[in-house]
Order: sequence, then structure tokens, then C-alpha cells
Amino acid sequence: MFIYEHTHASIGESPIWSDSTKSIVWVDAAGREIYQTSTTTHATHCYTVPFDVTAIVPGENDSWICASKQGLFLLNHQFEVTSKIIDPCSEHAHLHLNDAIASPNGEIWFGTMNSADLDLPDGKLYALREGDLVKLDQALALPMALRLTKSLNVPTALICSRGKCMSISWMTP
Repeated sequence: MFIYEHTHASIGESPIWSDSTKSIVWVDAAGREIYQTSTTTHATHCYTVPFDVTAIVPGENDSWICASKQGLFLLNHQFEVTSKIIDPCSEHAHLHLNDAIASPNGEIWFGTMNSADLDLPDGKLYALREGDLVKLDQALALPMALRLTKSLNVPTALICSRGKCMSISWMTP
């Protein structure tokens, strides 16, 4: 085990393994930084993005998708913004994206939360499905802990919000 002592993220979120670079990628959810640490050299690189990042998930062809307080963004393999995908919170100043995961079928799932009142259940759970925004659930307070597990060898998403948890399973070919 190697301990990374020289990284200064206020709120480290979304640790993701990148097989192509043999590195761990994560974000500082209290800032605009994305970190990438090589597991072979132990070197950590910090990339600054022009938005308040809250989560990161791998995309196609070594790209990355970032959830942020300003919406979903597509980044290239060097963590440079290539485009803004969508912002379902653009008409609600008190809401912003929170956690995100990539599902086994290629969808990007993400939640929204109320930054002014964490207990207010006006957050939602969305999926980006083939470029379309699909609302999966609503009336959530601080949707977080979006995680993928394998239950009986079936990929399962666990979604937790204050006072509410659910699981969704996929049947994959």
C-alpha cells in the first residue's frame, strides 16, 4: 500500500481507476481540481477546470465526463473541456449536480441537490441515455452514494438519499 501524503483536496470524491494510464483519478468536490495519480511512478498531477467539479466518470475513448455545479461537461484524456453536455439545474439557482456514476449499459447517472438547504427534498436522479436526459426519480434530499456493486453477479446501482435508498439492477448480455 502506498499513502499519498502530498495531495491537498478538501473533499476528495469519485475515485476512478484508469486502466489506460494505470492511474487513479479523483476530484476535489470543494474546488475546480481533478487529480491523477500514477500507480507506477506515484506522481500526482493536478488539473484545474473552469467549473466547480463535484464528480467524474470515465467516458468513451479515454474521455471523461464531469458533474459540476454548472452542469455536465465532456473532457478529453488530458482533462481539457471539449464541450458542455447539459445542465438540468440551469433554471434553479439553488440546485446543482452532486454525485455521478457510469452504468454498465453506458448511461451516466447523476443526482442534483439543494446547496442552500441539504434537507430539502427537491433533488432529482437523472440518466444521460444516448444523449437524452431522463429523470429517474425525484423528491430526494442530497442524492449521493451512487455506487455500482455486483449482487448475485448482476450489476446493481445503490442510490441513497436522506431517508430513502433504492437499488436498480441491469441484465447485461
